[in-house]
Amino acid sequence: MVCLSFMKHASGAPGDFDPTFGLDGRVFTALPGWIDYRARTVKILDDGKLLVAGTCANVETEQAQYGACIVRYDAYGLVDATFGINGQAFMPFNPIARSVVLAVRPNGKVLVAAACYEVGYKTCVGQFDANGTPDPLFGNAGVARFYVSDDYTPTHNSSLLVEAGGTLVVGGFCEISGDLRWCLVRLNEDGSRGGAFTVVAFVRAYVSSTTDGETPSLLETPSGQIIVASSCATATQTRFCAVRYLQDGRIDTGFGVNGLALVTTPFGRSSYAKSAVQQPNGGIVIAGLCSNDNGPEDSCVARFTPSGRVDAAFGVGGIQVVTTLPNGFDGFFGVTALPSNEVLGAGYCYVDQQSSETLGCVARFTATGLLDVRFAVGGSASLRLFLNGSAGPMAVTSDPSGRVIIASECHTFQEWTDKYFCLARLKGGPYLASACTLNADANNTIAASSDVMLVTRYLLGFRGDALTVGAIGAGSTKTAGEIATYLDSLKNDPLKKLDLDGDGESLAMTDGLLMLRAMLGLSGDALTTGAIGKPSAAYPTLRSAQQILQWIETTHGVACLP
Repeated sequence: MVCLSFMKHASGAPGDFDPTFGLDGRVFTALPGWIDYRARTVKILDDGKLLVAGTCANVETEQAQYGACIVRYDAYGLVDATFGINGQAFMPFNPIARSVVLAVRPNGKVLVAAACYEVGYKTCVGQFDANGTPDPLFGNAGVARFYVSDDYTPTHNSSLLVEAGGTLVVGGFCEISGDLRWCLVRLNEDGSRGGAFTVVAFVRAYVSSTTDGETPSLLETPSGQIIVASSCATATQTRFCAVRYLQDGRIDTGFGVNGLALVTTPFGRSSYAKSAVQQPNGGIVIAGLCSNDNGPEDSCVARFTPSGRVDAAFGVGGIQVVTTLPNGFDGFFGVTALPSNEVLGAGYCYVDQQSSETLGCVARFTATGLLDVRFAVGGSASLRLFLNGSAGPMAVTSDPSGRVIIASECHTFQEWTDKYFCLARLKGGPYLASACTLNADANNTIAASSDVMLVTRYLLGFRGDALTVGAIGAGSTKTAGEIATYLDSLKNDPLKKLDLDGDGESLAMTDGLLMLRAMLGLSGDALTTGAIGKPSAAYPTLRSAQQILQWIETTHGVACLP
C-alpha cells in the first residue's frame, strides 16, 4: 500500500489516440464481399453510435454495383451488425468523383446524396430507415433522382441539409453556360420536388471555385435561414465566402454585405474551402487550403460572425494561416466545432518529402484562432491512422466531451487500389477534475496517489484517520467522514460503480488495482493481468481490458482516464 503514495496520475495529452475506441484508438473496416471503400463523411448519432458514409463496390459485380455505402459503428468502434446487412447499407447510384454526403432526420432515417451519372448527370438522394433498409416511400425504391433545371449540370460534389421542418435542401456546384455556380433545390419528405426552392438559387455576382474534394457546406441558422459556405472567385483572388438565403430562396441582404460574406487571405493568397461548420456561439467557420499560384500551400481557417461579418477576434483579420504543419499538408478536408468554441481541422500529410506514405494531420485552434498549445504538440499532430499503410482524413466530427472522430480512406503499402474505411478517435480535454466521479477527495486533481489510495483503503474497510492520513490531495476540504459517505454512495449504487471488472463485488485487490492501473494509463494485458476477479454463475462474463476503460469513461466520466 505504501508504494501507491509515490505513483502519480499519468498525464494523457489531448490529441492522443483514445484507447477505449477500436484497437488503441483506431478502427479498420473491410466487410466480406465489398472492396474499394472511400470514406467521405462521419456523423455521431444521439445514442453515441457512428455513421460513416462513402463509396464502395461489390467484389463480384464491381462497377455494376458501385455506389454509396454506409457503415454503422457502436460508440467504441465495433461494426453494428443490426444495421443494414452485417452493419452496412448500400445505395447503387454511381457517385461522380466518389463524393457522398450524409444527413440524419430527427426520426432516425438516414440520407445520402451525391452528384451521380445515370443517362446524364443528375443529383441522387437516397434514404434508409433507421435500421439501414432502403425506404420504399422515398423517391423511387429509396432513391430520388432529378435535374434541378434544364440548364443545370451538376459537377463533382453535392451537399445536403435536413431542415427543422423535415424538408431537405440539396446543394452543390453546377455549371450554367460554362460557369460554376451554387445551386440549391428543396425536396419534400418523400423526395419529391417542393417548396420555394424549386428554381435554382445561386450567386450570380461570383463564380464558385472548386477542385476535386471540395463541397459547398450547407448550414441552417436557428431562425431557419440557409447558409452556403464555400469559395468565391473574383478577378484576382479566390476567397472563403458565405451567402445566406431566406426560406423562399431569396438572398438575405441583411447578411454580410448584400447577403455575401468574404474574407481576404493575407499576402494576396487565394483560399479554397473544403468544409464549414457553425460554432456553439453561432460563428461560421470555413477551413481549407491557402496558396499562391507559385507559392507554398498551407492550411487555413477563417470565421465570420453570425451576421456575416469578418470576425476580427479570430486569427489575423478573421483568418488564420498555419505554415508549421508537416510535409505536404494539403489543407483541411474537414473541420469540427468543439464545445468551448475551439475549432479542429483534419487533413493529410506525408511522412517526409520523399515519401508517398500519408498520415493524418490535425490541428486545434482556440476560440481566438490561435493554435491550441494544450492539444498534442504545440496544437497539431501527425498520426498514423492505419498501422499497415497510408490514410488521409476526409471528414471529422466531435462529441459533446470534445473527443474527435476522424473518418479516412486507407490502403496497405502493397495494394494502392483497394481502399477501406479507417476511423480514429482522439482524446479531448484537458478536463476539469470535477468531471470525474472517482475524484474522491474532490480537489482539482485526479491522482493515483490520492484518489486511488482513498478508494483502495475504503474497500479494505479503513475509516477515519486510517482512511485519509497521507492520502488527501492538495486543495481538498473534505473530511474523512465526508469521503467515506461519498464512497458509500458509489459502492452502493445499483450500477456497482466501484465494480470495475464486473464480477459483482467491489474489492481492493481487483477493482482497486484496476483503478490504479487505469489511472496510470495502462491498457490491454498490462491493465488486467492478475487484477481480474473470478466469474460466477451470476456474473459469468467479466469485462475485458478495453471494456473496463470504456466502463470507467461511461460511468465515471472522460476526465478519469489519462
